[in-house]
Amino acid sequence: MSFDDKVGKLFENKFFSISIVVNIFVFPLAYFIGCMGTDAAENQAEAWEGFLFGFLLLQGIPLLMLITSIGILIKGKMSISKTIK
Repeated sequence: MSFDDKVGKLFENKFFSISIVVNIFVFPLAYFIGCMGTDAAENQAEAWEGFLFGFLLLQGIPLLMLITSIGILIKGKMSISKTIK
């Protein structure tokens, strides 16, 4: 395993860990803001729209970070399995 492979694997693991931690810390606040968005709703559809807008307003970027980090991990695992064969 070369130095570049070790650095790449370290980056993958750190990026995944950081994105998990960011999601854990942002989730309660995003849930709270989403619930506040349902306060003035007159019907159920408006309540869901308000909740989703408030929730995704704060949680959107951390979710994209998590999806990206999972993609990077999968890509790294696939490249490692190709080099072993």
